[in-house]
Amino acid sequence: MKKQDWISPAAAAGIAALDQGCKAAARKKLRPGQSRRTGRGAIRVTFRNSANSGAAMNLLDRHPEVVKNLSIGLTGTVAGASAAVFAGHVSLPAAGRTGFALLLGGALSNTLDRVTRGYVTDYISFDFGPEKFRDIAFNLGDFAIAAGTVLLALTAARFPED
Repeated sequence: MKKQDWISPAAAAGIAALDQGCKAAARKKLRPGQSRRTGRGAIRVTFRNSANSGAAMNLLDRHPEVVKNLSIGLTGTVAGASAAVFAGHVSLPAAGRTGFALLLGGALSNTLDRVTRGYVTDYISFDFGPEKFRDIAFNLGDFAIAAGTVLLALTAARFPED
């Protein structure tokens, strides 16, 4: 095992813990459905306490049990692949290891919410850009999943298998 291999799983755990802390703060400081705007000028952010029982952008929100089971299965798959990478069984450059850490941290946090609460707490949205995007709420786990996916795609494009 390489010496730096502890960094990626620690980063995944840190991302999940930070996101869980932000979700807890949103639930503590804001009533369900409540929001607060902050910022000035063109870029304003809204902090929310939003319960999302579906997947991204409330996809399948009428089927939370299906979403929960998909989330558990996909998170388990990501955890297995991440373990292989972090243990050094699969060689990836730093960008790929970082991608797995981000993806795993976000997936763990959102799946924990689905299993323990039946929904994912989203707590941030952006009050700029197209009107239809202003009501979409996110959490740190969502951003980590998106960034991790992009890093893994770039890694796969840059280092295709021989």
